[in-house]
Amino acid sequence: DRSITGDLIDIEGQTPLHAAVAQGRVDVVQHVLASEKANLEARDFRGLTPLQVAFKSQLPVQTKSVIIHALLEAGANSEVKSKKIFRFFLKL
Repeated sequence: DRSITGDLIDIEGQTPLHAAVAQGRVDVVQHVLASEKANLEARDFRGLTPLQVAFKSQLPVQTKSVIIHALLEAGANSEVKSKKIFRFFLKL
């Protein structure tokens, strides 16, 4: 069993979910979310949640939209304004 513990952090305070989001690893994001161990509201040392990391990333738009959608579907609740989410998806 290759489970991922959601409370592990790296030297930047990022959980496995933060790291997968930042690297655009859709497969890993989906795996972590499916494990039900992901803390969607965990903040790294910069104070960012995984959803905020996704919005700030320079990932390709398609990858970014898949990750944001997956996080929102999983119940991510962020200080990211709903207007910003709406504008992002209008661009697609």
